[in-house]
Amino acid sequence: NQDYINSNYRIFVAEVASTVNETLLINYMMDHASSKEEKAYYIYEQLENCVGLIFRQPMFADFEHRLHEMAKNNEPMSSKIMTDLYAKLNQEYFGEDVKMDELVGWSCYYVPHFYYDYYVYKYTLGMTVALAIVKRILNGDTQQVERYLNFLKSGGKESPVDLLSHAGVDPLDDAIYDDAFHYFEDLLNEFEKLVK
Repeated sequence: NQDYINSNYRIFVAEVASTVNETLLINYMMDHASSKEEKAYYIYEQLENCVGLIFRQPMFADFEHRLHEMAKNNEPMSSKIMTDLYAKLNQEYFGEDVKMDELVGWSCYYVPHFYYDYYVYKYTLGMTVALAIVKRILNGDTQQVERYLNFLKSGGKESPVDLLSHAGVDPLDDAIYDDAFHYFEDLLNEFEKLVK
């Protein structure tokens, strides 16, 4: 659909396409589950996805940003400083009700994205934009379907923000993030009803 120079997509929007497809599939699986237990399983999987992409990835980005700021300011960094910071952020982001294992700080070393800079926020953006698109598609918005298909065909011909705006979702609008949190809340409520 594009000439060679614009044929490749930007990584900034790559997560949107994969997450829209995954979310459409998981919604199909939930709607066609053959039992209450099967539906609860699919909902749980989607809740885990949301926790990972909407809640955990921003914490990863915060950790990464703080490390880069420390380096920029020539502040000393040691393994203890990094693991203590990671443990502290986990506690801040997950809150007092979540008990942290004493080794949680060390888990920063297993996140491969920390070894190349500033990617993790793209997962959060991809999920929030995808949820907005999927919600409209599932509500029968045929114009959204057309916009989304055109987005998939657009390659890298425009900036990522413009591409997403043409897809009908403004990534600079706080409303898409509110929609993502409401989606999570609705799923959680449905899951609680199923497992009671």
